[in-house]
Amino acid sequence: KMGKLLISHRSTIYPCYIPVLGEFNRSWSYKTYPLQKYCFLHSKKHLTDFSLILVKFPIFALYPIPKMNIMETKNSLYISALKAGLIIGAVSIAMFLIMYVADIKPVGIMMPILILLIGIAISIVILVVLFKKFRTSIGGFISFGDSFLYCFIAFAVSVIVSQLFSYLFVMFIEPDYYKHIMDAQKAWMETYLAGKMPEEKIAEQLDKLDVQTAKMGTFSALLKNLVGSLIVSGIIALIVGAIMKKKPEMFDNNAGGVI
Repeated sequence: KMGKLLISHRSTIYPCYIPVLGEFNRSWSYKTYPLQKYCFLHSKKHLTDFSLILVKFPIFALYPIPKMNIMETKNSLYISALKAGLIIGAVSIAMFLIMYVADIKPVGIMMPILILLIGIAISIVILVVLFKKFRTSIGGFISFGDSFLYCFIAFAVSVIVSQLFSYLFVMFIEPDYYKHIMDAQKAWMETYLAGKMPEEKIAEQLDKLDVQTAKMGTFSALLKNLVGSLIVSGIIALIVGAIMKKKPEMFDNNAGGVI
């Protein structure tokens, strides 16, 4: 007499199929691999690193999965990273102009460091927000390589945009911009070093500032700043990329577990 296949305990070696229910009941396949768990694998939106998934079982296999256009995903990564870099660069330019209008100069010891840290922090926050939006658009998962690539492209574009704007600003709008900053720095040094250093040493330090001022704003200085900024951007991109990467977890406790 035909009847349902039932089990008397919580674990079994072979899946037990119940024709009436049309599903494996109380078996490792039913609890650990529910069909809804693999729904995300069937949408191109959620396929990033999978070209084909084939799970072999004694009785059944998962239904076939379409291939993902990897090139399309890479193009979307480049475009999104480029947009993120332009946004970060625009924010950096806005901060530069605000400081210029408000006459805030990076003078002293702590002020340049504080301005630098604030700029980096704002750039990272904007990057993380835009990166999470992109990661969600491709299914919520991204490898470390793609994560680093996204962050580095965004930072590199922002650095090039902001450095180029600063160069053009000094060349055509405010040629004495760096001279004003160095004059303020010299005044601060004279006050800070008074009584702590002989006047000859102070005069020597001030002369060094004059030499630095003459080199600032030149094209060679621009290239040096670009190289240094790109190196720092690469280091930050490595850190942010390692934090923001996310791989799919095939075995999720929320979707079921081995009995």
